[in-house]
Amino acid sequence: MPADATVSGERLRAIRATKPSETPGSSFAVHVADTRAAFEKALREGAEEVVPPTRVMEGVTIAVVRAAGGVPIGFSGP
Repeated sequence: MPADATVSGERLRAIRATKPSETPGSSFAVHVADTRAAFEKALREGAEEVVPPTRVMEGVTIAVVRAAGGVPIGFSGP
Protein backbone atom coordinates (compact mmCIF):
# COMPACT_ATOMS: atom_id res chain seq x y z
CA MET A 1 0.00 0.00 0.00
CA PRO A 2 1.43 3.43 -0.90
CA ALA A 3 2.64 5.58 1.96
CA ASP A 4 1.27 9.00 2.85
CA ALA A 5 3.58 11.95 3.49
CA THR A 6 3.24 15.44 4.87
CA VAL A 7 5.06 18.21 3.00
CA SER A 8 4.87 21.83 4.21
CA GLY A 9 1.88 20.90 6.32
CA GLU A 10 0.00 19.35 3.39
CA ARG A 11 -0.85 15.65 3.46
CA LEU A 12 0.09 13.89 0.21
CA ARG A 13 -0.71 10.36 -0.93
CA ALA A 14 1.61 8.40 -3.20
CA ILE A 15 0.02 7.06 -6.38
CA ARG A 16 1.76 3.71 -6.00
CA ALA A 17 4.65 2.15 -4.14
CA THR A 18 8.07 2.05 -5.78
CA LYS A 19 8.88 -1.29 -7.40
CA PRO A 20 12.10 -3.02 -6.27
CA SER A 21 13.65 -2.42 -9.72
CA GLU A 22 12.96 1.34 -9.51
CA THR A 23 15.27 3.80 -7.84
CA PRO A 24 13.22 6.27 -5.80
CA GLY A 25 14.04 9.92 -6.22
CA SER A 26 13.82 12.80 -8.61
CA SER A 27 15.00 13.40 -12.11
CA PHE A 28 15.55 16.56 -14.07
CA ALA A 29 16.01 17.75 -17.62
CA VAL A 30 18.16 20.50 -19.04
CA HIS A 31 17.51 22.53 -22.16
CA VAL A 32 20.38 22.15 -24.64
CA ALA A 33 21.17 23.66 -28.03
CA ASP A 34 21.54 20.21 -29.65
CA THR A 35 19.92 17.21 -27.94
CA ARG A 36 21.69 14.58 -30.03
CA ALA A 37 25.12 16.15 -29.45
CA ALA A 38 24.52 16.41 -25.68
CA PHE A 39 23.29 12.80 -25.57
CA GLU A 40 26.29 11.48 -27.51
CA LYS A 41 28.73 13.49 -25.35
CA ALA A 42 27.14 12.07 -22.20
CA LEU A 43 27.56 8.53 -23.55
CA ARG A 44 31.23 9.20 -24.38
CA GLU A 45 31.70 10.44 -20.80
CA GLY A 46 30.36 7.17 -19.38
CA ALA A 47 26.59 7.68 -19.05
CA GLU A 48 24.22 4.86 -20.01
CA GLU A 49 21.48 5.24 -22.62
CA VAL A 50 17.93 5.23 -21.23
CA VAL A 51 15.91 6.94 -23.99
CA PRO A 52 17.65 7.74 -27.29
CA PRO A 53 17.04 11.13 -28.91
CA THR A 54 13.36 11.16 -29.85
CA ARG A 55 11.49 13.93 -31.66
CA VAL A 56 8.30 14.65 -29.72
CA MET A 57 7.09 17.63 -31.79
CA GLU A 58 8.40 20.12 -34.31
CA GLY A 59 11.62 21.60 -32.90
CA VAL A 60 11.62 19.51 -29.72
CA THR A 61 13.76 16.41 -29.21
CA ILE A 62 14.22 14.67 -25.87
CA ALA A 63 16.70 12.07 -24.60
CA VAL A 64 17.56 10.53 -21.22
CA VAL A 65 20.81 9.07 -19.90
CA ARG A 66 21.72 7.50 -16.57
CA ALA A 67 24.75 9.26 -15.13
CA ALA A 68 27.22 8.01 -12.52
CA GLY A 69 25.42 6.92 -9.37
CA GLY A 70 22.29 6.02 -11.33
CA VAL A 71 20.96 9.57 -11.66
CA PRO A 72 18.71 9.99 -14.72
CA ILE A 73 19.33 13.19 -16.69
CA GLY A 74 17.03 14.37 -19.44
CA PHE A 75 17.97 16.57 -22.37
CA SER A 76 15.46 18.70 -24.26
CA GLY A 77 16.01 20.96 -27.22
CA PRO A 78 16.17 21.01 -30.98
